[in-house]
Amino acid sequence: MSDFSAFNLEFFGEAARELAIKNATAAAAPRAPQQVFVQLGESRKNPNILRDNYAVPSFEIDDAVINDVVLGPVIRNKVVTQSIAPGTVVAKGTAIELVLAPAFELPGRIIPNGHQFFAEVSMQEAYNDFVRDDPIMRRVLERNPDPQRMSTEDRETVRERAANVTLSESAGNTVEDLVRSLHLARTMVE
Repeated sequence: MSDFSAFNLEFFGEAARELAIKNATAAAAPRAPQQVFVQLGESRKNPNILRDNYAVPSFEIDDAVINDVVLGPVIRNKVVTQSIAPGTVVAKGTAIELVLAPAFELPGRIIPNGHQFFAEVSMQEAYNDFVRDDPIMRRVLERNPDPQRMSTEDRETVRERAANVTLSESAGNTVEDLVRSLHLARTMVE
């Protein structure tokens, strides 16, 4: 059985506790990928979501009730990868496979050419330590969507702001690698 002690959950009776653990374990179990169809356009579209040939209806959810009954932390997933590259024009009805994951837990090694310092650091930790409360680093990232085109001044700013990170001209340790990793952290957490 999984250990959920880190979530600081309160239960009313042993049966409620066992049911919550059973449901959480089942929800966390790996599942076979399913296709989800998403229509993009100028006007509101009715979703056409199918699961095993069952048309899944949409519902308006009362957030106050959800906040009342959720037994643990709400996990916000983000699209980590998709079968068709972002920005690619596709025909209406084209299936796009999405991989969703809790972005705050992902390690920096999910991207090639990231900085080695972040290989085993969670994106939440990288964001908190280098981006969240640093308006100067945030501006450097905003000015430099392509790290290869950074100005000398911005390179020096990154070196100063990340003084505890080893930077060199070796692959996996460059300023560009660091900025690429911080872009990933910001994208995954914000």
